[in-house]
Amino acid sequence: MNLRNSFTPLSIAYKERAAFTDDLLLAAIPAGPDAHQYLLLDKKARGGRLLLEPPAPESAAERQLWDAMVAHYGDELQRAVSITMRDWPIIEAQWNQFFVVRAARAKAAAARPQAPQ
Repeated sequence: MNLRNSFTPLSIAYKERAAFTDDLLLAAIPAGPDAHQYLLLDKKARGGRLLLEPPAPESAAERQLWDAMVAHYGDELQRAVSITMRDWPIIEAQWNQFFVVRAARAKAAAARPQAPQ
């Protein structure tokens, strides 16, 4: 698959990230260009919960999974948020602004004179 350079930031911003073990799944779901919802799913307990911060150190397996995801994805991870359907119009506006800013940057870069080689 080939991506235009101008779409790379969107691809990075919008992709989901995850880390998992046999029993746990930690997913980072985009919630706008600058935020994620972090969902921790426990397969054995058949349940899950939203994380707004790293798990406590006493929850060793959960914390290890969080730390592994941070180590692997680093700067790609965004702040943790909790969203509802009422937030969707705001998130849509944030994505629209993301595109406007990206287009303006691309236009400005194209207008700059090229350095001689």
